[in-house]
Amino acid sequence: MTRLTRGRLTNADLLAVLTCGGLATFLALFFRGYGLRLAVPVMFVLVIITVAQLFNRLATILIAAGACLIFALVLFEPYGTLLVENAADRLALIGFAVCALAAILCSPKPARQKATRPWARK
Repeated sequence: MTRLTRGRLTNADLLAVLTCGGLATFLALFFRGYGLRLAVPVMFVLVIITVAQLFNRLATILIAAGACLIFALVLFEPYGTLLVENAADRLALIGFAVCALAAILCSPKPARQKATRPWARK
């Protein structure tokens, strides 16, 4: 593994990935037909920043990548493909990816708790 994604996903990380994936799908489906659909990636960057502060970087990278795929498939036309037809929509999706990656890289690593292993010697 690279230095960026070093670590393992815990159950809390997996729950965060699933929850944020569901939230991205809900937002994409809810704002699909409105003029505010370009604001959905901006709103989700705030979720990425919050998750980056609380959870593992690998989980946050998975959330950001999954949200990009969900937004490309569900939010922007043509629906169901990774092709984004409108230039403004493409710019919004690329801007989301760049902002999410910057938020992930600028976030501090969460403090690890020491494992309590009774069989481990000090």
